[in-house]
Amino acid sequence: MPDGTTLDFSRCRLVMTDEGPSAIKEHAKVGVQALIDHPFFALFDEMGAMKSAQAIVAAQFLFTRGVIDRVVVVAPSSVRTGVWYDEELGELARHLWTDVPSTITEYHSRIRAWKHGPETATAEERLRWVVTNYEFIRPIDYTIKVTDKAKDHRLVRLLGVCSPKTLLILDESSAVKNSKSAQSKACMQLRQRCGRVALLNGTPISNSPGDMFSQGNIMSKTILNCPSYTQFCRRYAIMKPVLSLGGKPLTSKRGFAIKTVDTWSGIEDINKRFVPYVLRRLKKDCLDLPTKLPPVMLTVPLDPATWKIYREMRDELVVWLTNSTVSQAPQAMTKIMRLAQITSGFLGGVEGMRFDEPEHDEWMNAGDHNATILSVQEISREKLDLFMQRLDEHLIEDPTIKILVRSRFRPEVLRLHKELMARGIVETGMIIGGQSKDDRRNSLRILDPRTMPAGSAVIVMSVSAGARGLNLTASHTMYTLSNDFSLDYRLQSDDRLHRPGQTSPVSYFDIVATGPQGQKTIDHRTLAMLMAKHDLATLTTSGWLGVLREEAA
Repeated sequence: MPDGTTLDFSRCRLVMTDEGPSAIKEHAKVGVQALIDHPFFALFDEMGAMKSAQAIVAAQFLFTRGVIDRVVVVAPSSVRTGVWYDEELGELARHLWTDVPSTITEYHSRIRAWKHGPETATAEERLRWVVTNYEFIRPIDYTIKVTDKAKDHRLVRLLGVCSPKTLLILDESSAVKNSKSAQSKACMQLRQRCGRVALLNGTPISNSPGDMFSQGNIMSKTILNCPSYTQFCRRYAIMKPVLSLGGKPLTSKRGFAIKTVDTWSGIEDINKRFVPYVLRRLKKDCLDLPTKLPPVMLTVPLDPATWKIYREMRDELVVWLTNSTVSQAPQAMTKIMRLAQITSGFLGGVEGMRFDEPEHDEWMNAGDHNATILSVQEISREKLDLFMQRLDEHLIEDPTIKILVRSRFRPEVLRLHKELMARGIVETGMIIGGQSKDDRRNSLRILDPRTMPAGSAVIVMSVSAGARGLNLTASHTMYTLSNDFSLDYRLQSDDRLHRPGQTSPVSYFDIVATGPQGQKTIDHRTLAMLMAKHDLATLTTSGWLGVLREEAA
């Protein structure tokens, strides 16, 4: 819709602090213009480069021009309220214009709303925002369609308010990278009803170029001109047969060879097709942020008893991976996770994890709602003790320091939070799956620069619960007690601190367990591969076997 009209940014706050309109970043102006000019577009800027702010401003320009009258925002559940809906700390509260009347509705199990702008405006004069999450709108039945029988379904009710004058915003759009998942199908139905769509994602390709198939088709099927993933693979992938444990090619019930992707080709063509509809900018190229310091590894030896348990489980795992008749990687992942948990001082707690929803990344984390937490036995606390020692040292140097601590394991998060509360030396909060909205909100306030306390504070979070969308820039120091296997989670959670609003260089510390004589553990391999930009979550059973053999060598 290019019309040559110069955009007036005087009402916008696309700034890193509150310096005023003169501080609006040029990259943000370009992004807003692109969203206005194209009915389907993707902002794939790096995490912290103000994607949500650009989308909010573009929506208001489109509304004042009469192009849209409603915005439907779909985001991960951890992002829905804190990033979008929150009336005090959310991005809408920060970037809505005072002279544009808006109504913001959170579409969830309990529907609530708040208004912004002139109170005298009628409902028809307001820009209506509907904020929901992927998990809430996905149909239980993957084949659900808009029918009279389904009229009460939550997705169908949302479809009923969409029109050609609706802008659909898919935040963290990697959530729809699997075209066969229920939430991808739900978002495709929403897209078909909405006149415009904007995808926001800091890590659009977390595993392979195949991640772009579904995201591209939701934008517009004309981009790739591949109606099916099979056709996409025929064009861009080199396939190989899937072999049985005996080395024979597997076949389907109809006798066709079962194949999987070996390597990808034609990446240049994929890029060429997406270029007109995508912006990807890095923070270092468009924001004047303080330095993001390289992570520092802090090693701590396990006591001999814990090391004995670790070695026995590692050796048993190598034997199991070598001789197992099970070919599915998720089961190997569970056993590897049990090994990693020992280095954090625990046994048990991950055996009850579910793998029935592979389109979700959360299944890789024992710290969230997809894991059934069984009995957990604490066997040591080396990492905990080292962090508490480091905290005392930090407080001597800076009595107002604010620290963010992340862990992949729920028991580890709960244990540290309990220890900090018992000590009572710093203000303490926690970000973890399943907590109440008030507890989560209070914790977010502690590390939000607009509401942070004057004194010292420590927030403990599970990696996946705090990976996306949060502004925790009151802190410039992060400790990691246990790393997730997902590169996406590592990158996302890193940038909770290194983003607009940060005023100090950001320091990262990884606490890594060793053997009593400095022997390497799974912690070393995990961190090394993540730093080399490898996603361990995609490793096959044989891949994990190679990791363990290298560690034990």
